[in-house]
Amino acid sequence: MIIDKYGRRRIYLISDLLSAGFSMLLLALAKNFWWFAASMFFAGGWQIATNAWSGITTEDTDPKKIPIAFSGMSVMQLAATFLTPIAILLVNRFGVVNAMHGVYFFAAASQSLKSILMYLKTKETQQGIQRMEETRDVPFIKMFADYGRIFKLIFTTPVTRLLLMLVLTLNINNVIINTFFYDFATERLGLPAASLGYIPMIRAVVCLLFMFTAQSYVNERSHKVVLSVGLLLYVAAFASPILFQNFSWVGVVLYIFFEAIANAFIYPRKESLLFLYIDKKERSRVYGLLHVLALAVSSPFGTIMGAMSDVDRLLPFLFAIAVSIGCSVLIVLSKAESKSKNTAAGQ
Repeated sequence: MIIDKYGRRRIYLISDLLSAGFSMLLLALAKNFWWFAASMFFAGGWQIATNAWSGITTEDTDPKKIPIAFSGMSVMQLAATFLTPIAILLVNRFGVVNAMHGVYFFAAASQSLKSILMYLKTKETQQGIQRMEETRDVPFIKMFADYGRIFKLIFTTPVTRLLLMLVLTLNINNVIINTFFYDFATERLGLPAASLGYIPMIRAVVCLLFMFTAQSYVNERSHKVVLSVGLLLYVAAFASPILFQNFSWVGVVLYIFFEAIANAFIYPRKESLLFLYIDKKERSRVYGLLHVLALAVSSPFGTIMGAMSDVDRLLPFLFAIAVSIGCSVLIVLSKAESKSKNTAAGQ
């Protein structure tokens, strides 16, 4: 609502300065638990900034170039992974506390500069200008009441139903990727803890090689094919450490390879789907509500999978495999492909 009412650029600047720059500054100055709690409170506004940013970067963009644009953004995100050793060197040199103070100060400065440059170097989109005019005299309570219609739209439109299933699945998979794999790698596969910091870098190398060699081919394939294959690659990734427990490095190498390629398949296409096939007028509200719904439903799964892991370290992986297969089947059976083409043609 605030993005529509006050504009993408303005709200992006404010929300990103608070959720990125200011939250990092609080971490840099943290003295006790409450500083961290306050930082997380402000960081929670990242979705507002992401929604506004997505509008700025896509609404005036040629639809044919949107998948290419998101692939390029993924490349830049992966390239940043190669800065990881700097943090490792700083920790080794100055200790964890002093090194993290410095890292967070740098993050606060660089994030704030990025927010300001984004504001100065962009202009309000045509859709943003239109929505500001349409909502200028509309009170927030009336705008909020309209979310009932947006909620219904998400569950009655094939492409948004597909996206909701996909985001839920990816949220669950990310819990495995960011938490349980590292526990499993050290406890079951016997990897030294010091080696785990280099896994994101190796993953980035694999993903970048794929993007520079095969991404253009993938971009030409249909959504059903790309998304279902990507999810099956996640299945292969989660299955690799389980199948090769007695060959630790084999399991880790296969996990990194399949998970990196799965990311290259899934993420550019997931983001572009929403911006290609949802009506511009409803896009920002659909985007926001869809991710809120996905977050609300998937949040308990961290606790659920934690309980599974206490019983057996394999169970979270098996659960994620089942969820990924189920989502892949639903995507194959979905009618979103044909209907979304008609929607896109109408735009």
